[in-house]
Amino acid sequence: MSHSSDQKKFAQEFHARNYLKNYYAKADLPMVRKYVLEKSAAAETMRIMMFLDAVCVPLIRASFGAQKAKVLELGGGPTLYQLMNIADEIKSIDFTDYVQDNLQEVRKWKNKDKDAFNWHEFLKAALMIRKDSASVSRKEIATFENTLRKKITKIGHCDIFKLDLGVSKKAYDIINTHFVAESATSSKAQWARALKNMHRKLGKGGLLFMSALRGAKGSYKVLDNKFPAVKLYETDMEKGLAKAGFKVIRIQSIRTEDKSNNYDGFIFVAAQK
Repeated sequence: MSHSSDQKKFAQEFHARNYLKNYYAKADLPMVRKYVLEKSAAAETMRIMMFLDAVCVPLIRASFGAQKAKVLELGGGPTLYQLMNIADEIKSIDFTDYVQDNLQEVRKWKNKDKDAFNWHEFLKAALMIRKDSASVSRKEIATFENTLRKKITKIGHCDIFKLDLGVSKKAYDIINTHFVAESATSSKAQWARALKNMHRKLGKGGLLFMSALRGAKGSYKVLDNKFPAVKLYETDMEKGLAKAGFKVIRIQSIRTEDKSNNYDGFIFVAAQK
């Protein structure tokens, strides 16, 4: 499949609610409680949140101080979990995606639409991780959700394959991007191009926080539909980031128990320009 065909498929066939149903129907709160109480491994999405909390939050504090960094959420899809553990640490978030249906889903949540996806279980999980406590009140969840709403100051379109990422702002302190570059094309060359575009968009000393599919078999599944994906492993990630100009701070990976979605794990990255 050509790069232009990949983009056309996303624009026409990627539906926000199908993606949410496939991957985010329920947060694994029992596993988070177990992590908090016993520091054990937790479910896959929760592991991303834990990586952001344990690795990325200290980097934000060391690099920019409290609530000063401006974040580009690049290719955020219809999801918000990936912002929850860094929200208290940053100043503002420009939320972007290529697919309009995804952006509309986020707008519904920000505007408190009755039809918006309910993120309360994920907000609770983020607070459990942040507080290192299995006890979280409804009031804390409501306050935290309002904080996240206020931090998202702009919602708009992006294109990771354009030199400026399709975003007008000149530079950001942080780019937060999860399952985007490798999940938006079947071309490894285009994936590498996207990394270079991200490097270009960051200010001096800027941070990149990224998750990627590990070992994707040319695609990944959303219910019964398949979307293109580049097959990557840890060495590919290290080489790609270095070639794009990044200094790798941390790379770690996990294997997934369910192989039915056409990949075998996740790779988590923290890197700096």
